[in-house]
Amino acid sequence: RVAVDAAPRDEREAGRVRLSVDETPPSFRRVRDPRAATMASRRDLLEDVSRASARVGAHMASDATGLELVALVVVCGFCVVLQALMARRGAVKHGAGDHVAFQRLRRRYNAVYALGTFGDWIQGAYLYALYREHGFEMADIGYIFVLGYFTSATLGTYVASLGDEHGHRKLVMLYGVSYGIACVAMRWSNLAVLLVSRVLSGVAYSLLFSSFESWAITEADRVRVDRRYLVQLFSAATFFNAVSAVAAGIAGNAVVVAPDAQTTPLGGNRYAPAFDVGAVSLFACALGARTWWAEA
Repeated sequence: RVAVDAAPRDEREAGRVRLSVDETPPSFRRVRDPRAATMASRRDLLEDVSRASARVGAHMASDATGLELVALVVVCGFCVVLQALMARRGAVKHGAGDHVAFQRLRRRYNAVYALGTFGDWIQGAYLYALYREHGFEMADIGYIFVLGYFTSATLGTYVASLGDEHGHRKLVMLYGVSYGIACVAMRWSNLAVLLVSRVLSGVAYSLLFSSFESWAITEADRVRVDRRYLVQLFSAATFFNAVSAVAAGIAGNAVVVAPDAQTTPLGGNRYAPAFDVGAVSLFACALGARTWWAEA
């Protein structure tokens, strides 16, 4: 606000006027700095561009998600058709009688194997993030990972070799139980608990890549299925392994981003629900091996 004082030098003089503040013309009451006006216009322009970019990004993300789902459905459909063609080819090549026994073996094997691999896949995307959420630094997390790999190469190798003596089905059951307990233990921030969990995971990792295939080969010999069928058996197992990986990624993301995902009596961690789902799948794997598999 600008006040103009037009008082004369000699206050006794008359005819002079005093221009008060209230009589100041409205157009002169606010004086705007040209630089401030320029900065304000630039700020408004940047805000408009930012809002437009956000709308475009959201639209592109929506389109990308739709394309990903379409591609996923197409690829899965193609794989299912390919598996069906391979199954028909095996029936024609090896005979219908042997093929029935092989199909029964394949169903039992893949059901348990898919549950086991699902429980393993769902942890991969969130393991490092879970440790960071617990407050561990990168170096400490590296030591925890090294412990798991060392356990898998030493103790895990020894435990996996016991299948020939005690039975491969028991080791598959051990895989599901030990890995499931390791997943549940991920909810605690205690270092000792997490180290024990990593040791159990290391042993289970060795069993995953040894005991399942060993049981399949032994069971194929027991039910007198031609070993030429093993190519198709393990081919189907690879397919279900890939399917379980995709399903684990979708399920893990769904439970991690769900509201109130970490409010459970076991403790809080925003990534722990993915490990809870993995634990359920792994315990189901152990139960399936005990129920559907013969001792081998």
